[in-house]
Amino acid sequence: MAIYWHVVLVYVVGWYQSSVHLLTSLGSVILTTHEKHGGVLEKFSL
Repeated sequence: MAIYWHVVLVYVVGWYQSSVHLLTSLGSVILTTHEKHGGVLEKFSL
């Protein structure tokens, strides 16, 4: 039974880490694209 919980814990931790990594990379991509669009908008407003 302990082996079962160990496997579940490893799986959950791995899933959590991969999802956090995915969210951070997605957030950085959104931020960079947002900054690029912001720069374009500033050029047009000028």
